Amino acid sequence: METRTGQSRPFGSGGQGLGPHSVSARNINLLLPDGGVKSDEPSEVVITKEMEAEEQQLMEEGERKEEEMMKKAQESWQKDSQDMRFKRLQHLLQKSNIYSKFLLTKMEQQQQEV
Repeated sequence: METRTGQSRPFGSGGQGLGPHSVSARNINLLLPDGGVKSDEPSEVVITKEMEAEEQQLMEEGERKEEEMMKKAQESWQKDSQDMRFKRLQHLLQKSNIYSKFLLTKMEQQQQEV
């Protein structure tokens, strides 16, 4: 905003005072539906019972989801672990079978030589 002399002044300075029906930004308070009062003061925080209940509900839901996720991960790990043990067992049985066949052929060769 410029004055008649061409100098600029910040909004609300000199001659721009608040009238009798103006509202100062510092004094605005809002009545909340739950009966609480919300103030625009930055140092004043209003937390309603509904907010606390919703926060509690969200925390419980988050914990429940985390428990479900951990349970699924554990089940998956157990299944993978069981599959891995089964595959190892199959591998060892296959090696044992191959070694048994090898020993059988060696024994047969020795008998033929005698």
